[in-house]
Amino acid sequence: MKINLIRCSWLAACIIVSWGENASGQSQFLKTPLKVSISYESIPELVLEMNPEIRAATWSIREAESRMEQSGRLQNPKFITSYNNNENTPERTTGVGFLQAFPVTSRLRLEKSVSKNKIEEAKSEVQVAARTMIESALTTTVQWIGNQQRQSILKDQIRLATELATFLSEQSTKGEVSSLDAMQASLEAEERQLDLHPLIFEQKKLESKLRIALGLEPTTELQIREDLPDAKLPKAKTILLEKRPDYRLLQKQFITTQETIKLARANRFSDVSLQLMHLWNDEEDIPIGIEKERNAAIQLSIPLPLWNRNQGRISELNDRLKRLENSIQALEIKISNHSDAAYTGMVEQLAIYRQIKEQSLPKRLEYQKALETSYKEGLSSFDLMLRARHQILKLELARSKALTSFHIHLVQYQSETGNLSIFHESTQPHSTF
Repeated sequence: MKINLIRCSWLAACIIVSWGENASGQSQFLKTPLKVSISYESIPELVLEMNPEIRAATWSIREAESRMEQSGRLQNPKFITSYNNNENTPERTTGVGFLQAFPVTSRLRLEKSVSKNKIEEAKSEVQVAARTMIESALTTTVQWIGNQQRQSILKDQIRLATELATFLSEQSTKGEVSSLDAMQASLEAEERQLDLHPLIFEQKKLESKLRIALGLEPTTELQIREDLPDAKLPKAKTILLEKRPDYRLLQKQFITTQETIKLARANRFSDVSLQLMHLWNDEEDIPIGIEKERNAAIQLSIPLPLWNRNQGRISELNDRLKRLENSIQALEIKISNHSDAAYTGMVEQLAIYRQIKEQSLPKRLEYQKALETSYKEGLSSFDLMLRARHQILKLELARSKALTSFHIHLVQYQSETGNLSIFHESTQPHSTF
């Protein structure tokens, strides 16, 4: 996963900053929003570069690296001093020495191994967060484009209804058509305008969600450069479990737990302590007097594993290992079912989309054209023509919804099978502006 500073080239290509004039005529940045133009294909990389949650998560990798640097080290040696003075005689003893603990097992190597695996776990955790964020951002982008398409359909219908209402009003004043037909056309145009407001509100929510994914301020105005491509069913893909970061995370946790069990067994035996002392003795030897002596002492301390053999910790880790085994199996089943459901969803939405596009909508348009001709000849009612036009609007909106739903299922299918485009080769935290 590439985590870099926001590229200047991308800023130059995507962001247009509005400028204004202040009261004195000097140029200044307006408080109006930045306009950011993005494409669907650029979403994964932009999320990785700009999302603050992912940038924050990458520091967990640094934390794991720092813990590895600290692990596998001997305890610091202890400097020991002693002084013993006999108040009744001039005898005294002075000593200095060092105490060092040494492991009798491979504890230090295992600590290093566990810490190294923890780094891989941290990377996988960041990749899990990135995958979730990218899938959500792509889904939001698809919904945003679909919403724009439906708004465009409604606006076209409103324009046509308004033009028809104006034409009929003019004809009504001439006495060529009924004033009721003109009034009904005007009401139709107003009611279509009401249908537009929920879509506008939904678009604002989608923009807010997408700005969060891209780490942009609330005042930033988003523009997406392309429409949804036509629905085309992809070939069934093999599930690439190794490209699923959540699956890799469970595998890493399983390996780490195995190493931790070895470490727990090694910790059944505490470190052996070795103490080296040098003593200076002043001893009174009657009748000779005070004699000075120097002695060296070696002390070895071997703890006995009698009361604590770390059995509880070992048992806990073995239980965790079994839990991870079951979690891996459960995830495999979950991935298989979710990918199958996503593919089935694509098939169903594609069938609906093609039926509307290739059969229902062409027939409705042909029927509408015939009704308009019949109405002009006075052979059909105006109400029947409006109902037919309303059915065309419903079909166009249903076609747009089916296309949107198809692409949402496509994103889910790519994500579930491990074919979603996520750049995760390098996961290193970086500084920001």
